[in-house]
Amino acid sequence: MSEGLPIYNVRAIPMDTALTDEEVALPGNSLSVNTDGSLTGVTIKFDYTTSDTIPLTLFKDFSFYPGGFSRIYVTFTAQSGKTLYLFVGREQLEAKKV
Repeated sequence: MSEGLPIYNVRAIPMDTALTDEEVALPGNSLSVNTDGSLTGVTIKFDYTTSDTIPLTLFKDFSFYPGGFSRIYVTFTAQSGKTLYLFVGREQLEAKKV
């Protein structure tokens, strides 16, 4: 999907300072999110700041997007000492339970 990029990336975004539409320039076609804080007030948008807002309290477990995305915009209120984790994949990954 994206020449020269690994099959996936994990981004850890410190939540000490509030962010509004902070760009994460990672193209992909799958996404999973997690935090050691709260997802209340955490939202993302795909590709453009004008795209529909996706509240992660409602849609935490993302999966495969055939159309893909070129970037993610992240918004959240400050949570001291906490981190938001984004797993961005670039291929349809097959999950196996062990």
